[in-house]
Amino acid sequence: AAAGFKDLKIAIEGLGAAVLKRLGAQPVSLGPEEARRALQSGAVDGVVWGTPYDDESLRLYQNASVLHYPGWWNGAGQLALIINAKKHAALSEPHKRALAVAAAEADRAILARYDAQNPAAVRRAVASGIDLQPYNEAMLDAAFTAAEAEMAARASSDGQVKEVLESLKRMRRDGYLAQQLSETTFDTYMMIQQRKQTL
Repeated sequence: AAAGFKDLKIAIEGLGAAVLKRLGAQPVSLGPEEARRALQSGAVDGVVWGTPYDDESLRLYQNASVLHYPGWWNGAGQLALIINAKKHAALSEPHKRALAVAAAEADRAILARYDAQNPAAVRRAVASGIDLQPYNEAMLDAAFTAAEAEMAARASSDGQVKEVLESLKRMRRDGYLAQQLSETTFDTYMMIQQRKQTL
């Protein structure tokens, strides 16, 4: 399954790049316009950017024929606000609370905007001739195994990464169990209704 990524030049950043490298791909670090031009010229085989709406905004679909999903390198979008610890400590308590509320509101607003914009972007991509292709389970298993190995390697040399990873693993074990009883089951049912065109 990992052979599906072997020797592909893919514009991607961060943890996803390290995972793809473990799978035999050749990650390339490019900015948005550079990535679009590299795809257009054939200098890269693919671009991992963000959501379908982001891909459309970057005009990637003009030079692509396939949209693979799910984006396993970014399974749960979450924004982060990183602040200098000394500057944050110098803020008054009301300012700290205001900053926390503003960051939380920005996170919710941006994710809600993507939830609203992505469905139409997918429809436009398909209408333009883009083929939607899911990764098969073997490829997802290979990516999952590579991601777990990459994170374990990082955790072995960084105590902070280890602490965050252990917390994340606890949350995944408990969270996905609870989701099966509520969100996943309900979402699956509603997707069935969508296919029946009853919505």
